[in-house]
Amino acid sequence: MVALSNIAQGSAAFAMMLLSKGNEKLKGLALTSSISAWLGVTEPAMFGVNLRFKYPFFAAIIGSAIAGIFITINAVKAPSIGVGGLPAFFSIFAENWGAFFIGMGIALVVPFVLTLAFSKFKKA
Repeated sequence: MVALSNIAQGSAAFAMMLLSKGNEKLKGLALTSSISAWLGVTEPAMFGVNLRFKYPFFAAIIGSAIAGIFITINAVKAPSIGVGGLPAFFSIFAENWGAFFIGMGIALVVPFVLTLAFSKFKKA
């Protein structure tokens, strides 16, 4: 679940990078922090980008929750906590990789799409 949360925070920050057209400083911060979140370090994405605008943070929470529900229903198991982010599949039992990769896909796509959608409501 920690890995999915990292991925979701990175995806929301990446969406903010695409949304920050005129602000080069925010664009650079969002890009670099999304990459670090996808590799397991979420603090720059969370505190530097997502919490600052609020709606990307909520999008990441929702995406992570949906992915967590999916891997729980599919009984994905790991022998230990391991690393976070995209390399986390190394910590999952090999027979559960398929369901975990689908969960990772959910954690990548849902926060990204929700952040883009929430930004439309924020502007209106």
